[in-house]
Amino acid sequence: MKRFLLIAILVQLILVVPNRVAAKYDFVVAGIYYAVLSMQDKTCTVVNPSAPNRSNYSGSIIIPSTIQYNGRSFMVKEISERAFYYSTITDVDIPGSVDKIRASAFLHSKNLKRITIREGTRIIEREAFAGCSALKTLILPNTIQSIGIRAFHALDGDYGQTLRIPSSCKFIDNSALPKGAYELYLMPSKSSIVIEDGNFDNKPIIHIGRNIDNKQNQYSLLSFKTLVEFYGECTRIPNLYVSSNQERTKAEDPVEKLIIGEKVTSIHDLSWFFIKNIQIHSDIPPRCEGDFSNSTYARAILSVPNSSVYKQDPHWKKFWNIKEVPSLLRTSQVKASENGNNKVKTANFNAKQNKNDIVSKHDKEIIVPLTVKRGESLVKDGYEIFDAIGYKKVMLFGVEINGETKLGFVNGYIEVLVEPVFDDATSQSYYGMWCVKRNGRWGAYDETIRKLTIECQYDWMGYWTKGEDGVIKVEVEKDGKRFWIDKKGNRI
Repeated sequence: MKRFLLIAILVQLILVVPNRVAAKYDFVVAGIYYAVLSMQDKTCTVVNPSAPNRSNYSGSIIIPSTIQYNGRSFMVKEISERAFYYSTITDVDIPGSVDKIRASAFLHSKNLKRITIREGTRIIEREAFAGCSALKTLILPNTIQSIGIRAFHALDGDYGQTLRIPSSCKFIDNSALPKGAYELYLMPSKSSIVIEDGNFDNKPIIHIGRNIDNKQNQYSLLSFKTLVEFYGECTRIPNLYVSSNQERTKAEDPVEKLIIGEKVTSIHDLSWFFIKNIQIHSDIPPRCEGDFSNSTYARAILSVPNSSVYKQDPHWKKFWNIKEVPSLLRTSQVKASENGNNKVKTANFNAKQNKNDIVSKHDKEIIVPLTVKRGESLVKDGYEIFDAIGYKKVMLFGVEINGETKLGFVNGYIEVLVEPVFDDATSQSYYGMWCVKRNGRWGAYDETIRKLTIECQYDWMGYWTKGEDGVIKVEVEKDGKRFWIDKKGNRI
C-alpha cells in the first residue's frame, strides 16, 4: 500500500511540476511573447518563453500599449515575472498601459542602460530591476505607488544625478532604491509614505517633501556629509540615525546640514549624530519630542528667523550658537501688472529681506498674480521652484494663464531665464538638457548656455543620455520615424 502511494505521488509530481515551470505564451507579435491575462477584458502580459531559464530578448525593446493578433486587439497590462531575466537588452520603453512590473522581471539584465516607464504604471515588484548594473537613466512616473524590496538593488549609475520619488508613491520596501551618490527627492504630498529601513544610505543630498511612516519609526537615513531637507508638505521629522560608525560620527563626521521647512511642527530623536548646521524656516519653534546630540548643542550653528523666540524656548535654548537670519521666513509673492501681456516681469521672493537681493527684472509682464512659499509646488504635477538657497542653477516654474499652466525657467536667484511659454517639460534636466513641449511638439533647452537649442518640432522625445562615445544625445520621432540627435539638433 505504501509503495502504491509513493508511486502515485511520484506520477503526480512528474505530471504537475513541468506545468509549473514550463514557459507559457499564447502568441508572438514583433518578436515579443505574450500570454493572455483575460480574454474577456482583452488584456495580456509580456512573458519569457524560456522561463524559468534566461530570457533570449536582446537589443532595444519598445513594448506597445496594445497589440493586434488575428484581428483581435489586446492591451498590455503587465510584464510578467522573469520576462527579461538575464536578458541582453540595452534599453526598454514601458507603456503606461502596464500596471505592474512583476518580480525579477529584468533581474540581472546587465546590458540594460536605460529604462523609460510611462505614466500609468503603479507597481514595481521585488527585484524587478535588481542587478541591472549598467543602468544610467532611471525615470519614475508620477503614477508609481509601490516599489518592492530590492527593486533596484545592486545598481550604481548616476541616474542623471537626481532621482525623484513621485508624490503618488505610498510604499518603498527595504533596499529598494539604487545605490550611488545621487540627489534624492521625495516629492511633496499631503499623504504619508511608508519607507522601510536602509533606503537612504550614501545619498549626499536628500529632500523629503512629505511625512514618513514606519512601524519601527527609525531609519538608516543619513550618511557622513549629507545635506537633508524637510520641506513641502512635511510636518514631522522622524527618528534618524547614521547606520555605521555612530560614535565616531557624533564627534568627527557631521551631517553637513539639516534644513527644516516652515510646515514642520514636530521633531523626534536626532541624538545619534552630530549636525554641523541647522536651518529653520519658521518663526514658531517646532516641538522637540527627542534630543539632539551634545556635540550638536555645543557646536552646531542654528539659523532661525527670530533668535529671541528660539532662545526662550525650553528646548531650542540649549543650543550654544543661535544665529538670527530674518530671510529664512519666506512668504513670497510674484508681483504682476495687468496689461495683458501674460509674461513675467518681477519676482519678489523675500518680503522680509532687502528686496534688491533676489528680485529680477524682465521686460515682459504677467496677468495672473502668483503666490508661492519656499519649497512648495507652484503648479500641479510636482513641478517645483526653490529660492536663492536652491541647489539647482536652472529650475522650472509655472503660472496659470487663462486657465492653462505654462512653464518657464528661472535660475537659483529666481531671475527669469525663459518666459512661461511651454505646455509641458521633463521634471528635471539630464546632462544639462531639458525636454520642453510647445504647441504639441517637443524641443530642448540647454541649461549650460541657457538657450532653446532645439526648436519644438518633434512628435516625441525620449530622455537625454550619454553614449559610449561620450556624445550626449536623445531619441526623437518625427513623421513616424525615430532617430537620434545631439545637443545641437544634428542627426546622428
